[in-house]
Amino acid sequence: MRLEFDLGNTFLKWRLMNPLRVSGGQLLLAELDAWLAQQYQAINEIWISSVASDSLNHQLADRLQLHFGVTPEFARVTKEAAGVVNAYADPERMGVDRWLVMLAAWDKLGCASVIVDAGSAINIERISADGHYLGGTILAGYQMQQRTLLGQTARVRFDLSTGDALQGGVDTAGCVASGAELVLRGVALQLADMLTELADAAGRSKLVITGGDAQHLQAYLPQGLEYQHLPELVMDGLGLAKREPI
Repeated sequence: MRLEFDLGNTFLKWRLMNPLRVSGGQLLLAELDAWLAQQYQAINEIWISSVASDSLNHQLADRLQLHFGVTPEFARVTKEAAGVVNAYADPERMGVDRWLVMLAAWDKLGCASVIVDAGSAINIERISADGHYLGGTILAGYQMQQRTLLGQTARVRFDLSTGDALQGGVDTAGCVASGAELVLRGVALQLADMLTELADAAGRSKLVITGGDAQHLQAYLPQGLEYQHLPELVMDGLGLAKREPI
């Protein structure tokens, strides 16, 4: 049985594969020891995607090694993998979660694609019809935008905003929330143009959406715009990337 992890900016997501998915969920890193105490499965492999620090990765690897007796393998970004060619001059400077999302989307679709990962950050990636990475766009995610602004404003509660999300708030938190909504809506409305610009000679291109705020983003997509919601692209890409112990 294989145990897979996606260590992001907020949560540690996990799933068990045998070889089909058995179960999955997410937890805070502080909850890991309590979660491990409930795991008695015989694990043969541990695959990890992590955007955390080297120190945190070593801590996670040591705890998993101690509990399961298996050396975890961490996904790495390379110049090329699974039919996708990376445009970065130094591929290791790309976040591994972005790379895995692209590998998984290409593996599933195999065509010109715009891939949106709406999480802590909103990552928009473009892949050509022949599998070349054309470039990406990164902006603060829906929640991050609000926390960043409200964290700098004394005595403002993020969870007490009032007012209409798109028309504007009637308190500071509501105004900030309205700004975050407008950004998300703007991203959604631009995706149709991106797909048109990216389309191959036959006019084909596909939109893929993933991430914790994927459904929120979908609500703003232009009517009739086709897309696929693939919620586990990061872990789906683990089997397609180079992996090695840290």
